[in-house]
Amino acid sequence: MIADDVGTIANLYDVAWPFLGRTRRVTFLVDDSGIVRGVFNHEFMIDRHRERVLETLRKMRRDAPPI
Repeated sequence: MIADDVGTIANLYDVAWPFLGRTRRVTFLVDDSGIVRGVFNHEFMIDRHRERVLETLRKMRRDAPPI
């Protein structure tokens, strides 16, 4: 989670609602190399949002090389 009081990050990642001054509910999953592995945007289906994020996290963990 990131605090973004003035919307700088929201504008950089294109997650601001046009004309509303609000930020959309978007989750970015970034791997250890800094590569975005998933982008999830579900404003009203919060359960679906959570499940998709968790599915992708599990897949990332399964596919990660051993340490």
